[in-house]
Amino acid sequence: MSKQKFISIIVVVRNEVKTIAKTLKNIIDQDFKDFELIVIDGASTDGTIDIIQSFNEDINIFISEKDKNLYEAMNKGVDLASSEWVLFMNSNDFFYDKNTLAYLNKKIRGNEGKSVFIGNSLIKYPNYDIEISASKNPLQFVHQATLYKKKLHEIYGSYLVDKTITISDYIFFNQVPADEIQIMDQIISINTSGGISSAADSLFQKLSYDYSSKKISRIKFILILMFYDYYKFCKNFYLNFKSLLIKK
Repeated sequence: MSKQKFISIIVVVRNEVKTIAKTLKNIIDQDFKDFELIVIDGASTDGTIDIIQSFNEDINIFISEKDKNLYEAMNKGVDLASSEWVLFMNSNDFFYDKNTLAYLNKKIRGNEGKSVFIGNSLIKYPNYDIEISASKNPLQFVHQATLYKKKLHEIYGSYLVDKTITISDYIFFNQVPADEIQIMDQIISINTSGGISSAADSLFQKLSYDYSSKKISRIKFILILMFYDYYKFCKNFYLNFKSLLIKK
């Protein structure tokens, strides 16, 4: 009987023939090896499956079937995971360097009693990169930089699967008590911009959730909604200005 792995890394993918090999290689090349690799493919039709199967020796579990959305695929991965700890990657996402899993392992063993470890993420845009810093209040995270105990799903349930909900992971982690969350000032993942949780609709859903759960006041809720277009303009101006500085 094989020994249970310490971490389950779950890769969720559909029709990413150009990027899946790089993501899988990035995971396999980690210096820390005490993990199982699970790949959940959403019935790809572009050759992604052939590439995944070329990594069969390194993949512990692989399934390919249609799913309703990203969160249903993530739930499948959680159900299949046999490790105490779980971390998700999407195709075209990567660990920051070869020592990332070793760093996470050290952090876990040095912080008993914590159920969630959230690090920073480097978001790559065409002309610049932005580091997203993890925080507890308000809760800010990227799930590719979030390692957590699988047993949390026994307490707080699975990710919500509904085509209208794009913040199921945000809802899930907001249920975890703050004293069980460890923030790490370290880049864990490199991500490509444009995920479903980065859309404007996701922001409004997060605001609605925060307001309904009394995390923000009515005044703050209304002000953010009123000035969202102005905020978006300022943010785009800042990012474009920063990209010019980087080019110089």
